Amino acid sequence: MNIQGISPAFFAVQGKTSAAQVGTVPDLRALTPIAISPVAYTKFDFLQRLRSSTDGGPADGTFLQRLAERYGALRTEIESGGAADSKDEWLTMLDEVYDEVAAEAADRLSGTFDVFFDFGSGRYGEAVDRFDRQAFKSHLLAMAQDAKSASASGAGSVEELLAAKYAASNRMESMSFTDVVRLSGAIRDILGAAPAIAGGDTKTYGAAVADWQSEASRRLDSAGLSDDAKSAAEAALREQAATRLKGGAFVRAVDSMREKIEESMRELARLNAQRAWIDRQLERLAKELPPGHPMLQQLLERERQLIEETKSESLRIKEMQEKRKGVVDDPSSVTELEEYAQVVGSYQERLSSAETRNEP
Repeated sequence: MNIQGISPAFFAVQGKTSAAQVGTVPDLRALTPIAISPVAYTKFDFLQRLRSSTDGGPADGTFLQRLAERYGALRTEIESGGAADSKDEWLTMLDEVYDEVAAEAADRLSGTFDVFFDFGSGRYGEAVDRFDRQAFKSHLLAMAQDAKSASASGAGSVEELLAAKYAASNRMESMSFTDVVRLSGAIRDILGAAPAIAGGDTKTYGAAVADWQSEASRRLDSAGLSDDAKSAAEAALREQAATRLKGGAFVRAVDSMREKIEESMRELARLNAQRAWIDRQLERLAKELPPGHPMLQQLLERERQLIEETKSESLRIKEMQEKRKGVVDDPSSVTELEEYAQVVGSYQERLSSAETRNEP
């Protein structure tokens, strides 16, 4: 059948395009609808309607319930209308599209959890996998299948079924449905409020990380998590704060070294320009003045000074470049730098003052 008004992607220019026409606006009169099969159009419709239930935005554990409810509404729509001989085909397609959209949403959510629990793992030290993303994704997909079955049967509330079947667990990768929903919301808020790891004042950044961690801890306290989930999340938060401190110090240190190198390069250029000027003066005056003339001696002495200053500045640039390369090649060495000490000092001072204010 001909489907019009869907998308420019469903239309094409008939006939061949000459080289002269490449890059030009096509003649709209040459556009004709492509025949779209009912199967292709229906699958596209299912995809759009199911994906809209998961928003495609920030990962949120409530996608399990929302997606299943949208699936149930579409299933009812199919069963209550249309030709009987096509219903089975549409229902099968709906199941396939549901699985595809559920996998997309599960991948986003598992990725968000992985970022939270394994933030920067291996970047500034030994890599430690505290969270198994694939295992958690499989757990989410299992819940999605149960949610689909519950919605198809109309046996009751999808939320209640998932909460009952997936109760408390001592493994984060198989946490309860309730913890998935509550922790995903908390993680979304926590990550969204994290201070950017960027160059700047180290003391300001350290204090910002402390404030963020304190607020994040309060968010976890109010999330209503199980003891196991809360304990794991708090440990991950502490590890993430430590990584962010290293990250902020690393960026500031590398930027500071770059700035110093650039400053020394400008100084070296200035010294070389002075040497070039003196060389020109010596060449000119050597033709006008006798050897040993005081002016020639002064210029020669200044040239010797500039040669030493140029060597010293060149050596300084080389040392700074090597130091910067060492830090870039081994980010874990950032803990040995002054910038890291400044960031940590500011962080600890802010946490200490916050604890003092909160004392009864």
